[in-house]
Amino acid sequence: MKGGLQGLSAWVVQRVTAVYLALFGLVALVVLLLGGPRDFAAWQSLVGHPAALLAIALFYVALLWHAWIGVRDVFVDYLHVFWIRLTAYVLLVAFLIGCGLWVARVLILATLS
Repeated sequence: MKGGLQGLSAWVVQRVTAVYLALFGLVALVVLLLGGPRDFAAWQSLVGHPAALLAIALFYVALLWHAWIGVRDVFVDYLHVFWIRLTAYVLLVAFLIGCGLWVARVLILATLS
């Protein structure tokens, strides 16, 4: 199966997404350690801020993209029978799309309230 990111492109995307995930995690940890939100209303106002929503949305896009590239590479390396690899791809894509839709729903509901 050819197509999509391969070789150096996939490697660069994997590293860029990893850096963003690490930086987001570090910033989130600092926010929480420096007296983050203590109640639901404070969490809602934090997550409802446009900059926070954008950062969270980018976090999940990076996470899903990072997961796709990493697991896809594992499948390529270890699943040599075509139909098994294809089935694994389909299941992985369905799972990642489901996760992405769930996150989109949560973020949309966060903006509405």
